[in-house]
Amino acid sequence: MKREIEPIMAISAVIFLLAAVAVIGVFVNDNYISGSDKATVEPGSTVTVDYTGSLYAYYDEEGALIFDTNVKSHSENYPIKGDFSKTTFSAYTVTPGSGGALSMFENALIGHKVGDTVKVTIPSESGYASKSTTRGEQFTVAAVQYMSQDMFTDLYDLTVESGTIVEFTTIYGWEATAVYSDDRNAVSITNRPVSGETYELASNELNDYGTAKLNVTAVGENIVCDIVIEGIDGQPYKMVWVDLGSEKFYVQSDDGSVFTITTDPSAGETLYFVIKIKSIS
Repeated sequence: MKREIEPIMAISAVIFLLAAVAVIGVFVNDNYISGSDKATVEPGSTVTVDYTGSLYAYYDEEGALIFDTNVKSHSENYPIKGDFSKTTFSAYTVTPGSGGALSMFENALIGHKVGDTVKVTIPSESGYASKSTTRGEQFTVAAVQYMSQDMFTDLYDLTVESGTIVEFTTIYGWEATAVYSDDRNAVSITNRPVSGETYELASNELNDYGTAKLNVTAVGENIVCDIVIEGIDGQPYKMVWVDLGSEKFYVQSDDGSVFTITTDPSAGETLYFVIKIKSIS
């Protein structure tokens, strides 16, 4: 009987050893090789994320306006702020508890894993400090303007040669002529609006939720206009980008005579972030 039992015990021992090796292998794989996939974000973790920040709603919801993102496709397929400009869309690294980002942004990541998508709404008092100021609705520009050839080319993608006259549409929406002034070594622009007419600013091409117009009230040595901000299709306007050449700003609201404006549309506003966790270390 003893000799018959020994082979069975030997086989059992081998099976036990194989099972033990398998279990240890799974443990090593889960806890060392693939640890980043199973780990959760803790204070002090180094977390790499993709993010999209928007106003009014999350970026993929109706009425949202993206003010910042590191996801290129989001900047191309959803409404973005007027002066949004980004050439590099690289992953963003944040360490919860470090204060390197908004505290609610950092804290929202804690407890999540690689692959998780986190949504967080940050009220204005916990977001970026307001940079809003006020501005009257009147705008005045000289009937004849002068600017360098380079500035004119950058603004209008046109070149004015000495002795030639160029007719074009200004950023203000009205027609003008330009000639090269040898005396001033600059381009001379003669603005030609009609008093009583209203013109759409070229910067409206960058607005999704409103339009900016100039209502010309007087034409003389200076052209005097009222800036008019309107919503689209009867809807209230949202964060309208206004480029007047000498002035650039967002109109947030108005009381009928004075605008509330800012150069940073995310400052002083409720923020909506969608964050996808890429790695944890």
